[in-house]
Amino acid sequence: MIEAKRAKLTKGRLFILCFTAFVEYCCIGILLTVIPFYIAKTAPSLNAAVLSIGLVQSSFGISQVATASFVGALSDRFGRRNTLMTTLISTSILVYLLSFTHQLYWIFILRLLTGTCQHSLVIVTAYVSSLSETKDIPANLSKISASNGIGFIAGASLVGLISHHGLAACIQIAAALTLINSIMVFLRLPIEKVRGEYHASFSKPADILSLFASKLKGIKDIFKINRQKLLYYSFVLQSVAGFTSFSIWAIYFKIKFSWTAQQAGASLFVFGVTLLISQIFLPPILLRKISIYQLTLLSLTSSAIISFLFGVASDPVYIYVLIIINIFGCLSDSMIRSMICSQFSAEIQGAVMGKIGSLYALGPCLAPLIGSAITLPYSTSTNDSALSLIPFAGISLMYALALVAIISYKKNSQTKLAFMMGKN
Repeated sequence: MIEAKRAKLTKGRLFILCFTAFVEYCCIGILLTVIPFYIAKTAPSLNAAVLSIGLVQSSFGISQVATASFVGALSDRFGRRNTLMTTLISTSILVYLLSFTHQLYWIFILRLLTGTCQHSLVIVTAYVSSLSETKDIPANLSKISASNGIGFIAGASLVGLISHHGLAACIQIAAALTLINSIMVFLRLPIEKVRGEYHASFSKPADILSLFASKLKGIKDIFKINRQKLLYYSFVLQSVAGFTSFSIWAIYFKIKFSWTAQQAGASLFVFGVTLLISQIFLPPILLRKISIYQLTLLSLTSSAIISFLFGVASDPVYIYVLIIINIFGCLSDSMIRSMICSQFSAEIQGAVMGKIGSLYALGPCLAPLIGSAITLPYSTSTNDSALSLIPFAGISLMYALALVAIISYKKNSQTKLAFMMGKN
């Protein structure tokens, strides 16, 4: 694949994209903290709540897997800004409707629909990657990840501040912030279209349906990655492990330490601060001394060890200490993402990031179901300390498998994914 010359990413555009990522993750921080408690209110028992949380959160991930690649390709065709605005406005409407819903089946439907729209990260990272010099991609994507961390901090803080007004109020705040985000994109982000061979490959509006069908059909190719592509297995495994941790966070510590929504939000606040410090300060320092590959190994090793220790912790204070110690564990996602996208030309970064988004979305798709499966035994027998080790031991195992996969991966700049090489 011929490497196209990348345009210069101006500081102004990068700032707006970082702001967009910040607001997006602020809303994600709010919803990840609130929705488990929101669902639990509709469930007749704790066991039913655990299963319901898994099913509802998984519905979001399933729709993300099915549509991420399609949305990324649309951003190549119609421009990043236009596609980004559409996804933000649609997400805002669906999240706002969620705040008025009190039936489980409607919560399920709305989260399913939200997953088809909430692809801001796919478009933002495509925008950054397509306009960055190859050598600048890791640093710029780390800035986006740092913005995500700041957003997480703000989202967790808002839950602690406004949750006494009701969980619905928190969800409405998330919807309002997403709408404000779309306005900022409209006012401050210039129209940008990627023009080239990929842009011309489907010029007729009627080809959009064909594009969606081909992307949906191509999802099965994700599972055909051969041994030389273990880098992508590692990316999926660390995504599933991370989202599994978030999916069980509130309910696990509610069982173990009787945490409230405010306390769960406080712990996520500390995680957000750690993520922020990690993404801003560590990559520029560490990448001068070690490679991206070595930094990824360090990150996955840290995550595997700390995740196991979360299950061992017998005091809430230890949870905060472990979050801070795991400062290197926040880097694997942006490092692996950089290793992948730097191998492709600027004209198809939307499609590439869409494919990566489909891989990444396997996390929110599978994690809630896995989280429910590994937490359910503990929820039925809260006095059994051995069962309390199962949830985070399972997460630790996934990080360990991701580590094994990336160790087995033979670094080769010419390696490409077969399902990313197609004409669509």
